[in-house]
Amino acid sequence: MQPSKIIFKNQFPKATSLAQTPVLIFDKHLLTIPAIKTWLETFPLKISVTAGEELKQFSSFEKIFLELLNLVEKTGTKNFTLIGLGGGSVGDFVGFLSSVFKRGIPLIHIPSTWLSAIDSSHGGKTALNVGGYKNQIGTFYPAQSIYLIKPILFSQPEERTEEALGEIIKTILLEGNSLWEKTKNWKSLNSQKLWSLLPELISYKYKIVKKDPFEKKGIRFFLNFGHTFGHVLESSLKIPHGIAVNYGIRIALEFSLQKRVITKKRFDDLNKSLLIKNLLFSKESACKVINEANQFGGIKKQLLQDKKAAGKNQVNFVFLIAPGKPKVITIPNEALLKFAISQEIKEN
Repeated sequence: MQPSKIIFKNQFPKATSLAQTPVLIFDKHLLTIPAIKTWLETFPLKISVTAGEELKQFSSFEKIFLELLNLVEKTGTKNFTLIGLGGGSVGDFVGFLSSVFKRGIPLIHIPSTWLSAIDSSHGGKTALNVGGYKNQIGTFYPAQSIYLIKPILFSQPEERTEEALGEIIKTILLEGNSLWEKTKNWKSLNSQKLWSLLPELISYKYKIVKKDPFEKKGIRFFLNFGHTFGHVLESSLKIPHGIAVNYGIRIALEFSLQKRVITKKRFDDLNKSLLIKNLLFSKESACKVINEANQFGGIKKQLLQDKKAAGKNQVNFVFLIAPGKPKVITIPNEALLKFAISQEIKEN
């Protein structure tokens, strides 16, 4: 897999500097931000979409596919590059569209959220949803280039930073080492801190992807830390991905302790760090959302459909031994369900 070129920009780049014939597919919400709207007007070929999981449904795919086909046929050229500007759902959708349109056309990602800038824009995964289940159809199709544009990322409200915390904490705990030492005493995170940390967060993901680009060796599976229950909560409760992963990490840490994968001392030390104490959701709040999701009756069904399933009644689960030391263990679904649903995670 050819790695993407990562390009940081302090200002908006000219449309013509991105590609000879750029075709932009962007989140229409960005039109509400004056500076971005002015920049978007410099792209003659563009399609606006409504971001969110509905965009990744087949009905949306066919509609946008036909719109793109009509648009590019008017240009009279085959040498165009598709650019996806938006958050994770836009990136997943445009990536998949680019991978299958005309058997594959050049792709550029411009993430507009911290979550997509940190995680989903990188590594080449694309996805559509099927029947209410996330990311059941997809391809590996890395972008040629990924632009991290400061005025776009800094235009987000602070709650977008909070929604990125799950993936940020995941990366820090998986990497450990100097990244953990640098951040473990942070008790808050703002846009400027995150911008400065972005190269290290991205670098870790590419370190893993390079070792296992197509998820054949099990190494890339570590990136699913916090995602087993994260995806269940995201689908069941319709909460943002990053928020769901934040809860999922708390559940994974509690399960790591229960299974004695992490020692009590390491677990306690981890929870005493300002980063975990202040930015990761508590055990009590995780209990509440799990119970809420269980009331909808979808936890077991979602787990069985999860791509991390290891068989009919088993799931591969990412535990944590210590910062920088994840461990994948195959466990029965019932053990995971019992741990979560029978309130072994509960208020003291």
